[in-house]
Amino acid sequence: MFEFDASQTIDQVVNWMDLHLFNLNIFIQISAIFFTFLLALLVNKFANPYVNEALSGVADKGKRRRRTVEILNIVLLPIIWVVLQWLMNVVLLQLGYKHDLLRITASLLNAWIVIRVFVSLVPTNIFWRRIVAFIAWTIAALNAANLLKPTVKILEDFGFTVGDARITLYSIISGFLLGVVLFWFALLVSNFLKHRLSDSQHLTPSVQTLLSQLIKVTLIFISLIFTLNIIGLDLSVFTFFSGALGVGLGFGLQKIVSNFVSGIILLVDQSLQPGNVIEVGGTFGKVKTLGARYTTVETRDGHEYLIPNERFITQEVVNWAFSNPKVRRKIEIGVAYDTDVELAMRLIVEATIGVDRILVEPVPVARLVSFGDSSVNIEARFWVDDPANGVANITSDFLLNVWKLFKANGIEIPFPQTDIHIKEIPKIGNSFFKPPV
Repeated sequence: MFEFDASQTIDQVVNWMDLHLFNLNIFIQISAIFFTFLLALLVNKFANPYVNEALSGVADKGKRRRRTVEILNIVLLPIIWVVLQWLMNVVLLQLGYKHDLLRITASLLNAWIVIRVFVSLVPTNIFWRRIVAFIAWTIAALNAANLLKPTVKILEDFGFTVGDARITLYSIISGFLLGVVLFWFALLVSNFLKHRLSDSQHLTPSVQTLLSQLIKVTLIFISLIFTLNIIGLDLSVFTFFSGALGVGLGFGLQKIVSNFVSGIILLVDQSLQPGNVIEVGGTFGKVKTLGARYTTVETRDGHEYLIPNERFITQEVVNWAFSNPKVRRKIEIGVAYDTDVELAMRLIVEATIGVDRILVEPVPVARLVSFGDSSVNIEARFWVDDPANGVANITSDFLLNVWKLFKANGIEIPFPQTDIHIKEIPKIGNSFFKPPV
């Protein structure tokens, strides 16, 4: 029969607590944790005014710089505390004391700092926040339980050989994690440099875009090379497959490569720049951004069209601001045949006066262009400044002035009409319905 000796169990618990908790090592480590925390508070109190001063100094110098200082202000105390704890670890190790509890606390603090910084940098991406939190807490837990090195050893035992290089499960995992970090860092740096280039007054928009794209591609390529080296892959092993890989990429990525090369051509020859008003394939709007694969064109109604760069090379593109920001508009107006045509032409020219953005020089003119079925057709020709702000609004104001002037002077704008002349009415009678013989 099972017997439970309570007194013996209590004695075992007490003995374990005496051995692992109530001893000099544990007391020293707990004291070291509290001491480093108080010292971190003191250092943080001394450094905090300088951080706040820096925070106020960058309030009007960009969102990214302000965000960086805000993150530093949040994690400054934990960083100071964890640095002091690792220093205390070294001190206790040199004095011959155990430091397991101190090491566990420092590991958990490291995980918290990594998670807090990442959450601050990527506040809206819940997926990546969870991934980073899981990885950080897993590493911290393994390190706290002294299982990190055995786990790494197990992962290194699983692997395979490619040529002269041995690839292990540990190298794949570490390479993937570091590759993600490097890729994210490359995008962060490229975006930062892109904003700095956009603030430059000495570079044209096309050169700014070209440099930012080249920097982005270069940083991503370097990140990829570093990742492959960390995994343990020797790039020379791909020499045998380079021909087949090139053919495969040529067919599979033909459009992507074509769009990328077309984007580089557009940036180099400066035939298309951000801010240009263009018309391509029935789409009229202003170039907002030039990307590696596509160009963003924003229309007057707020729609953004992502047009592949290849279309700007292979199709006809109307650039309203390529070498001259001025655009000439031609608007055909019909008047009745009994109209004083010369008066109508003078009134059409007069209608351009006072319309915003219609230029006085070159002088607006009216030309008689054709005799239509129902009207005498006169074409108004005038020049418009800054077509990026639209031409339909100018056309509307001009035609409204024409309508008012024509009404005031009795000039009729005709509408199509058809006259039917019946020369003979067919007979209606018996003979008409008589069937043929």
